[in-house]
Amino acid sequence: MEFREFKERKNFSLKKVIPLLREVGLTERADRISACGDFKDVAECQDCGTWHLYGLSSCKDRLCPICQKKRSLLWFTKVTPLMREYLDKAYYVNFITFTIKDMPDLKQAVDIINKAFRYMTNGHKQLAREFKKRFIGGVQSLEVKRGKNSGLWHPHFHCLVVKYVYSKDFEWLKQAWNNALCVVTGLYGQKLGSVFIQGFMQTEQKGLETAICECFKYMTKFDFPASDVLELVNVMSNRVTIRTWGCVRFKLATFNVEDELNQPLAKIEACACRVCGGRNFKILEQVFLKHFELEDFYIPEKEIGVIDYE
Repeated sequence: MEFREFKERKNFSLKKVIPLLREVGLTERADRISACGDFKDVAECQDCGTWHLYGLSSCKDRLCPICQKKRSLLWFTKVTPLMREYLDKAYYVNFITFTIKDMPDLKQAVDIINKAFRYMTNGHKQLAREFKKRFIGGVQSLEVKRGKNSGLWHPHFHCLVVKYVYSKDFEWLKQAWNNALCVVTGLYGQKLGSVFIQGFMQTEQKGLETAICECFKYMTKFDFPASDVLELVNVMSNRVTIRTWGCVRFKLATFNVEDELNQPLAKIEACACRVCGGRNFKILEQVFLKHFELEDFYIPEKEIGVIDYE
């Protein structure tokens, strides 16, 4: 995350998120988010003395725009090289979105989509066997927003899945997903959800990175009126929003995004001073900087690490 984006997200938090939380009585949560990023790790260029943003204190609240961005970057930097590795080994990667019909009750909608996915991948033996045969591993993220046309709640899953052999999956997935939704809702004979699928091969690295960004961009955009905030907070508190399975779970077994939120935002060995081009830095830890201008690094050759890819 660059300093300019940190300032944008901090301003959005102060002007939008925190006032909404205070309005609905969530004062302690608002105070915690308000303090996010006040303490910064600074990299001081030893050639010209310029200070660069190197790290941020984290409140770790899932409604914090700053921490949401840091989580997305951490997932991006873990999943991107892994998916590239699978493509290099002639595996296939698909980006799949599972949706349900928009609903007025968020809890009911989130319960339905979670139960349907579990039924399709674990609850029904035949469906689960076929799903795991087609998709040997993957990562799933839940996004919550309001439907553009309906104005109702629209939770949906984004999934990145790994395939060992090529197969055409859309028709099977569409039927399997709708069958799972029928079972968990008790509503049969109607379309209850949709499936969208996009495949990637080794030559489609740029499109893959776009899909990974889409998968991990945020849990919610937090562009709701105050009347939605309490429902969102009550329903989503303590819910798991990102899951892995199969070969991806095995590869990411030691990764815990919450434990890594306070690590540096950049690989210092890949960075240069934007002012003078120097590569020699002194790290100043946990400096209280509420109102201070910092520079962003110049990164001559971007590498996979905890940095912001644009």
